[in-house]
Amino acid sequence: MFAYKLGFDNLPQCVAFFSGVDIDKCLRKEAHLDCKTPSNPQGLHETYKIPPGETMDIYTILQKTNSSLQQTDQPLVIDSKDSSVSLDDEDMANLI
Repeated sequence: MFAYKLGFDNLPQCVAFFSGVDIDKCLRKEAHLDCKTPSNPQGLHETYKIPPGETMDIYTILQKTNSSLQQTDQPLVIDSKDSSVSLDDEDMANLI
């Protein structure tokens, strides 16, 4: 989007997108890490019931959204290893 606003309306796919987008319910270094620390030795999943997030590339996002950027009333549900992450329309709008 920012490239288009700068007048770059035709970019090669290899530079047009981020390599991946982290989708998570909390802020952590990597979406799939459990963040076990000395002050939280059991990690986020066991202590706070926060499921791991997921990193998606452009191909996975297109597959999950059926190649559509149209806004819908249905939340996007993304399956991860231990549970699922649900995104509503506002979350999806923030990703795009």
